[in-house]
Amino acid sequence: TKNKHVWLHSATNKLLRSETKYLNEETGAELMPSDIQFCYTYGGKKAIFTKEECLQMRKLASPGLRLMGFKPRNRLKFYHNIKPSTFVYPNDKLIQGSSVAFAALHKKMLEMDRIAICRLQERENDQPIYVALVPQEEVLDTDQSQLEPPGFHMIYLPYADGIRNIAIPERAQEATEKQILKAKRMV
Repeated sequence: TKNKHVWLHSATNKLLRSETKYLNEETGAELMPSDIQFCYTYGGKKAIFTKEECLQMRKLASPGLRLMGFKPRNRLKFYHNIKPSTFVYPNDKLIQGSSVAFAALHKKMLEMDRIAICRLQERENDQPIYVALVPQEEVLDTDQSQLEPPGFHMIYLPYADGIRNIAIPERAQEATEKQILKAKRMV
């Protein structure tokens, strides 16, 4: 691995030690960690939090995938797909019984033509993301060899403010004959 950079004094080439101090603007006195408060303005009022409360708020939920509910498959629109999907498949080595639960959920969702809406938190301090689990049926060829495995496509859903209406002109302006001739001569 690459070593961390080290700060050196330019004249003496000795190691420097950095230190951060917070000072009161009015008195110039050094502030202790207990003197520092974090606030968030909401509705014209300041909500004050301690450092511990801020850390607890960041840990909204434990990492994992949590089922929120089901929707008809036709409710998922093309523009909801905001980044490449992920393929989800059970792993009994990590979670015992996941294959049985997966198979039951997968079978019922295919029968009812539904998608699952879930909340995904990949890591401890990550922001939760809403995803749609779209079931994919197993596809076999004539020799009963698997072409496509059964599983779920996990589609990352946008928040409401992430969807924008962009005005796209119906017909692009086409080049004139004169412009086409000039372009041919240039090429």
